[in-house]
This record gives sequence, structure tokens and C-alpha cells, in this order.
Amino acid sequence: MSSTTAPLPELILYNSLSANKEKFETIDPGKVKMYTCGPTVYDSAHVGNFRAFLTYDVLKRTLQYFGWDVDHICNLTDVDDKIILRCERDNISVADLTQMCEQAFLDDLKALNIVPARVYPRATQHIDDMVEIIQMLEKNNLAYQTSDGSWYFSTENDKNYGKNLVNLNVDDMESQERTNAEDDLGKRNQQDFCLWKSFKEGSDREDATWDTPIGRGRPGWHLECSAMSRVFLGDTIDVHCGGIDLKFPHHENEIAQSEGATGKPFCNCWVHNGFVNINDEKMSKSLGNFLTLRTACPRPDDVRAYRYLVVSSLYRSPLNFTDQAMKAAKKALKRIDTLRQQLRDAKGNEHTKNDDGSELASVFVPRELNNFETALLDDLSMPRAAASLFALIKAGEKEFKKTDEDIDFVGLNAIDDALTKMDKVFGIFYEVPLSDEEKAEKANALIVPDEVMDLVHQRQQAKEAKNWDVADDIRQKITDFGFKLKDVKGGEPIVTRLDAD
Repeated sequence: MSSTTAPLPELILYNSLSANKEKFETIDPGKVKMYTCGPTVYDSAHVGNFRAFLTYDVLKRTLQYFGWDVDHICNLTDVDDKIILRCERDNISVADLTQMCEQAFLDDLKALNIVPARVYPRATQHIDDMVEIIQMLEKNNLAYQTSDGSWYFSTENDKNYGKNLVNLNVDDMESQERTNAEDDLGKRNQQDFCLWKSFKEGSDREDATWDTPIGRGRPGWHLECSAMSRVFLGDTIDVHCGGIDLKFPHHENEIAQSEGATGKPFCNCWVHNGFVNINDEKMSKSLGNFLTLRTACPRPDDVRAYRYLVVSSLYRSPLNFTDQAMKAAKKALKRIDTLRQQLRDAKGNEHTKNDDGSELASVFVPRELNNFETALLDDLSMPRAAASLFALIKAGEKEFKKTDEDIDFVGLNAIDDALTKMDKVFGIFYEVPLSDEEKAEKANALIVPDEVMDLVHQRQQAKEAKNWDVADDIRQKITDFGFKLKDVKGGEPIVTRLDAD
């Protein structure tokens, strides 16, 4: 079923555009144009954000598992009001802030074993492409310029506005801008949204401003995704993913911009994931209840546990982030890891049955693999997929309780192969890499200051002189510096940090 030479199976996904589960079909058979919304790089992403990126990962891995060729683009918003405010607060340049936060984000993706997108384009790399869309919209009577030089999308001239992913009463809408109220001056309608913000002397930054044919300023929030998806994937894409909070205004505005500019359908399938809740409340930076990945998951087994917690959940339902949920995920991973080690240790065991005599290999494992694949094809039903994985775990555990003479090693090999196959989607069998910051900290931990080494040499001299009290006093000074000594007979003592244990 998962062979790349076999016909592609029927994948059912919930499409937010139709509000129904439907067969996933692509423009070009076997090829998927996939666009996903990335972070605004003004701070570290939180674990709620990473649920979206893990959902993208499960969908992408599932498509690849069954043989689709996925071309995935994920944007990085590196110009935004939040970025500017943070730069003003911290007295840092836009480039320095965004590059630092971008690297932290990419490090976290690696820690979570997320398959990288082909490109992570930055908004600031595509200013000309955004300007071109505004010019196309103006030509189609869907964009206008205000007296201060800003540009807005004319919602009253788009009869389908607010009727794609949501069903809005446009007349009752309030302003949807991520701006101050004075930025909205000159709008024809309250529901019109900003495409281009004109430069305002005294409040805007030179390092977040561009001189363009439509005026001096910077792009609005929504425009970049329309521009970058068009540049990398064309006018119409197969699937667009994001958190459910992005349905409106962001994704609805993307549709309006893209279809208003090109006259073609923008995206055929929209996949949205549910929130991560903490204390029964949506996790968000605005509420101040967020946890970064490194704060919530300080150890490698915590990071893997969070991945398992998310990827084994129903992606469209809310997910509660609790200590109990993380403990359960870690317990599940411990069972999986223990069995996999047993399977590795049993490789090449001479006590084997013939393939025909292994019910595990011929019946049980194929049935659970089929259940696993059926679950994936039914709107990424990952709890059912996890149930199939654990059916294999339980069967393996049961087999290892037998005596060597009775163990079905052929069946165990089949379980091992099936677990490896399932992990192409789960992505939990890996070693969590260190971030660049953690690598630097580890490297610094190996550096012993000169003053400590001087004390080490003084202590050696005191020991050679059999001045034991002085040697003990020097050892204590070394401890006070945060280091410890291990004497080596016939060699130099080993010096390590106290916190390196």
C-alpha cells in the first residue's frame, strides 16, 4: 500500500473550505503543492505554535508515506508591528532580532524532528512580489490608496469576501488590523484591511521601510503569504495549513488577495489544527500563559514526549498541555524504547521459526499495519494509528516473556520492521539534537578558567610537598569557583564543572 510504485490511495481530509471531509485531490497527480504559515520572528515560538508545525509534519509525512511528492513552503514573517515594538524596546536592529529568533525557531524544528520545508522564505525578501500583487489588485478595482499613502483591500468590491472559510456578516465587522487606530485613517470601510503601510516620520523605522513604485512603507501582515505562495508554488496550490485562529482574518484575507489579483482559485484544500490549552485556556503570548519549547521541555526526553503527545492526538481537537499528559507521553515512549532495544538485542538469534509458522509475521503484523494506514487515510486519525503501534508493542512485550525456545523471533523481526515503517509518520525514533545555543554552552562548560588551573597547579605542588592542609584548602577554593577535581594516579588531575554531572 505504501509502495511508491503502487497507485495512490484515497486520502480523506477535512477541508475547511467546504467544512466537510472529502477526498484529497491534487492539480498534478502524485504531486502536492503545500504552503504553511510560519512564525512572526520577534520572540521564541511557544508549544502552542509548535502544534501547528507538528500537524504540518504529520500531513506531510503521511503524504510521503503513501507516495506523494510534496513541495512544501513555509514563510517567515520578519517585518511586522510586533517586531518593530520589540526592536524599540530592546534597542536592537530588525535584522539582528529576526535572524536570532529565526535561528531559534529552526533549532526547535530540528529538536522536534520536523521534516524541513523546501524553502523558508522571509517576507523582506519578497517586497517586489507583494508590490506586484497590490498593483494587480488596483487594476481589478480591489485596492485603493489613502491620502497618507497606505494601501487597502476594498472588501465591498469583493462579493465573496468573508464567505470562504468563515461565514461573516461583513457589515457588522469591526476593524481587523494589527495596528493602532490612527493607522486606519482614510479607510473607505471599517472591514477593509491594510495591504501596505506608508512610512510615518518619527514612528517608523528606516530598517523596516522600502521605497517602491507604490510609495515608501512596508507590507501589511496578510500580503506576504499570497506573494510567496505564488512565487514558489504558482497561482493555485493544493493544500494550505495553519492554526484554527488563522482562519479569519489571515487566511480569509489571503484568499481575497490572491484570487482578487489572479482571478484563479487560490487553494483547493485548507487544513486547520486546534489550539493547545493550558489550564483550560488557549495558550498565547497575548494572554501571557505561553511556554517556549525549551522552557516546557528542558530535557531531550521531554521534547520527544511533546512530539508524541501532539502527533498522536486528533489534530482538529483542542489539546490540553498538562503535567499528566506529558508524563503519560514519556511513559509511552519509555515502553516503546524498551521494546525496541530488546528487538535490537534479539537480532540474529538462532532460535527462529519458519516464516510460514509465524502467526505474528503472517497475520497479526500485516493486520495492524493495515489498521495504521487506514487510520492515516481517514483524516489523519492519529489516535487510531497510535493504537495500532501499541498493539505491536504489547505483542512484542508478550513475546519476550516467553522462554527462548518458544519466542517467535521471525514475528519479532516483523514487529521491528513494522515499527520502523510506522515511524515514517510518527517520527519519534530519533536523538534530540542540541541547539546552537546549547552547543555553545556545552563548549563553554569544557573551558577551565586560568585562575582555576593556577589553583590546580598550586595544589599539585602542595601535595608533592605533603602539605595536605594547604592542598585541601586549595581544593575548596576550586570548588568555590564551581569546579571539581578527580585525582588520577600517575597523571594530571581531571577538572570538570560541578554542574556538568
